Amino acid sequence: MLPTHPVNIYTSLPKPKGYPKELNTLSEHIKATRLDRKLSKVDVSKILDVSPLTIGNWENSNKKPVPRMMKKIIEWLGYVPSLGIDKNTLGGQLFIYRMKNGLTQLDVSTALKIDRHIVTKCEQGYEVKNIYVQKIRELTC
Repeated sequence: MLPTHPVNIYTSLPKPKGYPKELNTLSEHIKATRLDRKLSKVDVSKILDVSPLTIGNWENSNKKPVPRMMKKIIEWLGYVPSLGIDKNTLGGQLFIYRMKNGLTQLDVSTALKIDRHIVTKCEQGYEVKNIYVQKIRELTC
């Protein structure tokens, strides 16, 4: 009698039709998560408290959710999509902080008592004065 060895063969199921090839945009992250969880747009719309049309616009038109929706979306996704943001920069950290908390640049500038354009410049990678760097670091830490 010849010795036998168990063989395990694994394969993955094909992704559903319309599944994003890459996850570069928030739209692609939303659609991929919805399809991975086998949810309809109506299901997700109920979870996020928006209309199914809104979910469709986010997924298919690359329309971006308003900042106040980001906190809820991130909680539903279970992670913060990178979206090409460098998390090691002050601007990247500020952007992620805003998204996690559903804040606009105006919300942050009002809280920090600085001009909104400073927030914009920081997120875009421009150098800002040390006094602003300190305030932003205190907020995001």
